[in-house]
Amino acid sequence: MMSKVKGPEDVRALEAATSGAAELVPNIETAAGLIRTFDIVRASPRVSAALVASEDMVADLGTTRSRTGEELAYVRARFLVECRAAGVEAIDCPYTFSDVRGAAADARYAKRLGYRAKSLVLPGHAVAINRVFTPQRDEIAHARRIVVAFERARVDNLSRVADRAARLGGRAGYAD
Repeated sequence: MMSKVKGPEDVRALEAATSGAAELVPNIETAAGLIRTFDIVRASPRVSAALVASEDMVADLGTTRSRTGEELAYVRARFLVECRAAGVEAIDCPYTFSDVRGAAADARYAKRLGYRAKSLVLPGHAVAINRVFTPQRDEIAHARRIVVAFERARVDNLSRVADRAARLGGRAGYAD
């Protein structure tokens, strides 16, 4: 974990200091770091994920952290897009208040944005956050339907699952 990364040069310096033997996870904690996220996470093949911070980020933005997190909405969305574009895992910011219900709600929001991972600072939040990010039965069933639709389309030499759906006069079942 690399705190307060502001640019790709920070990543390259740590990679050199560790002789390339360590996995790197830059923490983006400032506006300057946020606008350079793509370049930061692409600075080394040792970067597998990046984390967006909350407390230092809101301080840098000149605001304060709220339980609902609306002050970080743009930051969280942009960070996720930058990480996805670069091909690394985006880790959502921690919920820094003590209530478990709020941590679960914040995790649900992160999941709706597209995050698959979330950091935490309070161990008491782990169960609630894991519950949110663990696939539920209906999500697993939905994923299986997608795989079946793709496999059927491949067998039928269709270029897309949607082609199969059109041929069958309906949807492929992947957008239920």
